[in-house]
Amino acid sequence: MYKFVVALLILCFVSLISAQTGCCLPQVWEGEITGFLRTSNLHFNEYLYYDYLHQAIRGDVFQSQGNKTIAYSIIENYGDNTIFEILPTGECYYQNFTFVMEEICIPNGIRSIKSYIGGPNTSGNGQNGLGVVSYEIQNGNKDFDFSIVSEEDCAPISGVFIERHKQYFSLEWEVNYFNVKKGIRDPFVFKPPIGCVYVPPGEIKYLEVIKDLNMNN
Repeated sequence: MYKFVVALLILCFVSLISAQTGCCLPQVWEGEITGFLRTSNLHFNEYLYYDYLHQAIRGDVFQSQGNKTIAYSIIENYGDNTIFEILPTGECYYQNFTFVMEEICIPNGIRSIKSYIGGPNTSGNGQNGLGVVSYEIQNGNKDFDFSIVSEEDCAPISGVFIERHKQYFSLEWEVNYFNVKKGIRDPFVFKPPIGCVYVPPGEIKYLEVIKDLNMNN
């Protein structure tokens, strides 16, 4: 009997931690993203609109560190290869780029762990909490990061998925997603203001870096 129980426990453990089938995030969604860099007490908040079908991403960003704050919006239109930066003052800049918007997918065969957020429901109806899958993804040659998505529809819960964020967030950041909804309510959210000023390629990324440096000074 003892050996049987031990074997059953090992079987359950293996079923939870294994190489799972990957998944792709919803093709159209919006939601809140929070990031926190504990070492410098830097807070990052963004409301993100993601539309793979129409090849566009928008992020309305607010950052704070102590009494310093910055805010701006980024619109990436991959269909016509333009990126816009909109400041609270109404200033708007744009530049051309040649990047390709690829669908966000977690490949098959990556080590993963199935679990629940919220734990078992105690209401007596037999339902569990939200089923999630944590994927252990290699970042570089030796560093590993965990990306967490919902088991049902692969909605983002924790981790770095957006290409722009991969250039910004390091492994020390805690990045989480809230109120993720399929679809986008505002059909005009990717329309930039009229009269945006053209800047050379790479300039908008430079402006973002300068903001981040100012936040850390």
